[in-house]
Amino acid sequence: MKNRLFLTIVLSLLVFLTAKSQTNWFTRNVTISQSLATSEQEELPAQFTITMPKDKSTSYLINLGIGINPHFKGMKNVISAFTGEYHRNSLTDDEQHNIQLGFKGDYQFAKSTNGNTAYQLIFDPQFARDLVEEKSSLQSNLLFTWTSTNKKVNFGGTPNYDKNKRVSTKLSFIMGTQVQNVLDSDKDETKRGFKLRPLATVDFGFYLLNKKDYLDPKLGFTAGFTQRYAAVNTTSDSEKYSHLFRTGVDYYFMSDPAKLSIGAAFVTGSDPYTALKQQQYFLLSFNVFLSN
Repeated sequence: MKNRLFLTIVLSLLVFLTAKSQTNWFTRNVTISQSLATSEQEELPAQFTITMPKDKSTSYLINLGIGINPHFKGMKNVISAFTGEYHRNSLTDDEQHNIQLGFKGDYQFAKSTNGNTAYQLIFDPQFARDLVEEKSSLQSNLLFTWTSTNKKVNFGGTPNYDKNKRVSTKLSFIMGTQVQNVLDSDKDETKRGFKLRPLATVDFGFYLLNKKDYLDPKLGFTAGFTQRYAAVNTTSDSEKYSHLFRTGVDYYFMSDPAKLSIGAAFVTGSDPYTALKQQQYFLLSFNVFLSN
């Protein structure tokens, strides 16, 4: 009963806040998405699915990242945010329950001579707690990507429009490494240790736009693939190669000030960074995306 009440309150609060005027503090300073690590390049919404049988325990999936922009003065080339992420999936055989708290920086360290291409470093030092494995970690992404504008094909978070602005596409490439230091494990002390994972990610989005407002998507198709390799692993869990493939479709019924949608997704693979174990599943969910 408490779980149901808590989840109902959280969802109601999210809908209420994201429906507020675009000029208020919340929509100017808060980002809501599935993950904050690459939110400037990807448009992956926070996901919510809840199943509440009458005589059985509640099952649910929550993929929620919230970032608050501190607006540091004198940091024109850095997009920063205090971040919190909550990932919970009790719908599959291998449960996921992970909390991440930290700080994210997106540093633009160089630009092309014509100003059309910006090169960026992304870092997000954080504390993570895996509540299934009962272990705590200090971890961070150290990623490189770029954003381009005014080109035949734009990359990063910049959309590509057709002539009539009825269709847009987004394409991004991200590469770098993840570092993770497992501090302790209540279940197994041998899982303590250090990991370094080189990785590469490609993401693609295809959007059908509103006839009256090309900034308003009506239908979106997304796909992404990440490949990782634990080049250094001093723990006892024998992690080596891991990958994550996801694809989905979203119908947007609200776009301003936040994007609200009903979506379907297919996920296969794993994500050690968010404690998602190797598995494959389909998902129907209520989605929220808000970017300031």
